Amino acid sequence: MPFYRPEIIVIDEEDRRGYLSKLMPEVKDEYDEVGDAIYKLEYHGGVRCGSEEFEALLQDKSKDFTFAFVNIGEDLQNINTALALKAFCRKDSRNSGYKIQAVVRDASACSLWDEVLIRDIQITGMDCDVYSHDFITMSDIDSLSREIHEVRQEDNLRKAEAKAKEKGEPCKASKTPWEKYCNNEYDRHSVFARTLSFRYKVRYLVETGKDLSETKKTEPWLIYEHMRWDMYTRTLGYTCAKGELKEKLDELNSKIAKEHDPKVKDGLKEQRRQLRVSAMVHEDLVVYDDLTDGIKSYDGLTLTEGIRDAFEKSVIID
Repeated sequence: MPFYRPEIIVIDEEDRRGYLSKLMPEVKDEYDEVGDAIYKLEYHGGVRCGSEEFEALLQDKSKDFTFAFVNIGEDLQNINTALALKAFCRKDSRNSGYKIQAVVRDASACSLWDEVLIRDIQITGMDCDVYSHDFITMSDIDSLSREIHEVRQEDNLRKAEAKAKEKGEPCKASKTPWEKYCNNEYDRHSVFARTLSFRYKVRYLVETGKDLSETKKTEPWLIYEHMRWDMYTRTLGYTCAKGELKEKLDELNSKIAKEHDPKVKDGLKEQRRQLRVSAMVHEDLVVYDDLTDGIKSYDGLTLTEGIRDAFEKSVIID
């Protein structure tokens, strides 16, 4: 989100910052560059649960955190840690503005606890929970993502038709069916992440009475959407393409942009996809200003009244 700087704090009994770096090579401890990424990752490794250092960290971080997820190990450890964090909040007169989740597999671990103690702590991950098919398949997110996909396809087709008309040529472009798009797991998860991020943008626009076209403006919406995608892709382990790999990807992108035959274009896109996935690289993991105009515009999202209404009715708007 524009003007938002997330701070993530990890407290780990083992010292595994190097392991995280191996999984996500381009996720640093801190980064502040508009157009690329803005965040802080504070890692505390080798801190034993219940130790003096652990308690001090809980007390210090309780002053301004907004969300805490407790998953240390045993059920009682998790619930006790969540209770300790809540107690520190209460001592600082913090009664709202945050959420605490604790993983508890066996419901009996807290069934006889004082209700006042565990109030405001959300218990999750219990073996006895039965989740609905809609929840597991994320049907709300899927339907919204599909609707957004259709809008984007319509936009791209209109642009292609206008470009072909300008050149006096027949338009060979066509819309990519949602089913075909979903067969690519990276695209599927990426579009789900974009849908989730846009729920906050939609809420902001609705609450402030701004026009839906705000998100098509370069400042700051397109820039921050690229930044969100940057970090999403880096957390998957992707790094910026360099050297010969970047040259090969740039060459493929150039051919894709010039190709008019849909079948040939699809073949080139598949070559590009395989190269990106096999090497875990992406050529667009750069500052927004370094992107081509075509990629910059791709970060825009046309918010129709229907999409806005779908967001407002969906449970994921909360």
